[in-house]
Amino acid sequence: MSQTRRWFLRSAGAATLAIPALPSLLSSREAAAQTAVRPRCFIGIMGAYGGCWAERFFPPMSTGAVTQTYAGRTIRSQALAATVAGGQTRLSDVLQAGSGTLTPSLVGKMNLLQGIDLPFDVNHHSAATFGNYAQGDAAIAGGSTPTGISGQALVGHPRSTIDQVLAASPTFYGELGSVVRRSLYVSTFGSLSYGYPGGGEGKSLNSGEVLPSTSVAQAWDQLFAGFNATKPPRAPVVDLVLEDYRRLRAHPRLSRLDRQRLDEHLTRIEEIQRRLQVVAPAQCQVPARAASTPAVNADPASHAAFYDAFRDVVVAALQCGLTRVVSYLFQGWDTTFDGLSQDPFHQLVSHRVDEQAAQTAMCESRRLMFSKMIVPLAAALDATRDPDGSSLLDRTLLYFTQEHGTYGHCQQNIPVVTFGGAGGAVRTGLHVDYRDLTRQLPQHYDESIVTGRPYVGLTYHQLLGSMLQWLGVPRTEWGGPQNGGEPNHRGYGFRPPDVTPRQSHWRDGVEWAVAGERLPVVSK
Repeated sequence: MSQTRRWFLRSAGAATLAIPALPSLLSSREAAAQTAVRPRCFIGIMGAYGGCWAERFFPPMSTGAVTQTYAGRTIRSQALAATVAGGQTRLSDVLQAGSGTLTPSLVGKMNLLQGIDLPFDVNHHSAATFGNYAQGDAAIAGGSTPTGISGQALVGHPRSTIDQVLAASPTFYGELGSVVRRSLYVSTFGSLSYGYPGGGEGKSLNSGEVLPSTSVAQAWDQLFAGFNATKPPRAPVVDLVLEDYRRLRAHPRLSRLDRQRLDEHLTRIEEIQRRLQVVAPAQCQVPARAASTPAVNADPASHAAFYDAFRDVVVAALQCGLTRVVSYLFQGWDTTFDGLSQDPFHQLVSHRVDEQAAQTAMCESRRLMFSKMIVPLAAALDATRDPDGSSLLDRTLLYFTQEHGTYGHCQQNIPVVTFGGAGGAVRTGLHVDYRDLTRQLPQHYDESIVTGRPYVGLTYHQLLGSMLQWLGVPRTEWGGPQNGGEPNHRGYGFRPPDVTPRQSHWRDGVEWAVAGERLPVVSK
């Protein structure tokens, strides 16, 4: 009896009844497959804007919080404790959702990190909290200007975003097996995912930008289209052009940059050829192809519906092993999760979050992001079971961050929410405050904020490096000078010179000295 028929009985109505595993009936090969370590997955979500006051986003830290000394400060941590009333599970004004979805079990697989800073001013960015600090208005002032793969200037110090580090990592992916796409990026439009040099999925050739999937049908086609139980072998396409490639590459007039472009082009052909040979795993349950994607309009419910529509495709693709990296951008120009969109939201809400009405609107938009899309996605991952009985969420790191911290155009104390244990690398169910409560930043970058100022936290360089290590990617792939690392710290991404007085508050012997370490408390 085949493995597929052993585990599933499918009726004419396409209902599926799961049958528990019966180890005594398994062959030694099947038994080994059932107990094999399942690969880790990553889902990253970036929400534009932000600016909820700390007391609105974070629950209060209790007097009984656990403390420890780290990086010249006392960090505090406590178990996430939710209240339930009126069918809502509530951690804070922002972090709440229906109790049927945000269950105690799911809260136990969540983390809330406070005091994670971009230690410079970026503004209007959509990729800095994923590691490309050069994307945004400031473009990391004071840095040099490297040259792009076609010779054009790239402002600042561009880096691959961590989803593309994972996509290109031979350690993270190892044997590609059933992988159809190394990464999937979902948005209505906008820039989140970047790969330098080369690599990436659907990368715009010169900018490094990866193009998003903008409809559920498009994502389904990229992942599930063309699957058959068997496929006839094909002669490698690369072999047909290999001799021409070698002659062209050896041409004395070919520039270094054009040689790099040629190499990347051949790598792309090889990747396409590999995808054509992929066969769907026997246990893969292919979801129906959606006929349409919810339209985005001025109703904030439509913004949640657009992203939530991708959920079944994403969960099935991760469970089938067709991809292990997914990123979402809640683009703040048209999916604000508010009734206002585009510039009215930018000017009337984001720029005025120090006013009560705008603050309430901003926090409601964050609440909708959390309750209507992020929590249901985490719950769906948790409900999807691997053969050993663990959930897909247990081997996944779901990461939610946003553009701003606790007021508009603030890059300090940017809230970080995670779900999942990354295959056992992360302790969960915790709220951790990494701020140094003895060192308050003097002012907002434009001197407009004099009260409610943030404290100095730890760096995004440390957070992103921690996440890569939680997912099994060693520093040798991303942290050394030979592969784009930085000589003045050991975290992920460029540290610019201290061109503003604010930057000097993150100190060489303190925050930067620990930037290469895994974050304490949550790291196992």
